[in-house]
Amino acid sequence: LGGGFFKLLFATETFAMGLNMPAKTVIFAELSKFDGAAFRYLSSGEYIQMSGRAGRRGLDARGTVVTMVDGSTDLAKVREMLRGEADSLSSRFHLSYNMLLNCVRTETANIENLIAKSFYTFQLQQAKPDLERRQRELSAQLASPDLAVDARLLEVHALRAQE
Repeated sequence: LGGGFFKLLFATETFAMGLNMPAKTVIFAELSKFDGAAFRYLSSGEYIQMSGRAGRRGLDARGTVVTMVDGSTDLAKVREMLRGEADSLSSRFHLSYNMLLNCVRTETANIENLIAKSFYTFQLQQAKPDLERRQRELSAQLASPDLAVDARLLEVHALRAQE
């Protein structure tokens, strides 16, 4: 093992998902995993995450992924996995009192910067144009004459129900 690099590393999904340790080549000996209850094929997101380790940024022009299959492999499931999309990510950021107190205690943390640079804020900024468009659509619907007629009919119906 020269140069401080591993020549070969067998890793679990946990290692592949959790650490930033790119490799020249990623080999899948199996495309199924035990999820605590039963064996199932990897999801597209799991496959994308682990295979995405292939190719070291700035060192390799490309990474190589080898997927081993045998006669018992369900090729339709593999095709579905390969053509699927990555799992969507949504922030679980929650500014708690404990977090605020820790920021105040360290005196080096800038709370505004912490919030501004969070993935949660990024997601909100990405969603903002769609939310604003939807708000305009709903406001236009509320202002439409058809809805005003419906509102008057509801009011008449409510008055008749009171009699």
